[in-house]
Amino acid sequence: KNFNTKEEFRDFLGSGARAARVSEAVLELREAIVSGDAVRDPVKLRPMLIVAFADLKKYHFAYTVSFPVLAPPTAWAAYAATCTAETAGISRAALRQISQQLRDDAKLAASGAFLVTCSSGAETCKVQELAALLDSSEALS
Repeated sequence: KNFNTKEEFRDFLGSGARAARVSEAVLELREAIVSGDAVRDPVKLRPMLIVAFADLKKYHFAYTVSFPVLAPPTAWAAYAATCTAETAGISRAALRQISQQLRDDAKLAASGAFLVTCSSGAETCKVQELAALLDSSEALS
């Protein structure tokens, strides 16, 4: 949202309008997750709101940026210590192959979220869109 006057910008920030817009974005994020749209289009997992005012005559700019997220009620517990990819069973050759697949498929890399499947002890891994999770769950049903 861009404002034409400094007063409109300040009023938006000072009133509950900014909080309401962030809450609206969070609800949209939740709905995208629940409906499965976020799996089909992972870009929906990272909403961003920018509110700005630009005084072009004086070259003054004011803005605020927010990245709404869903926060769990309790912190997530880690069940295993972090480790290197090789310790987890993914070889350097497999990492190079994953990297090459992401370089070759700009759309997949730009999605920001993807599914990597590796066979145990295999030198190759498969990189897929998150929507592959839907396809595999539908195939199992």
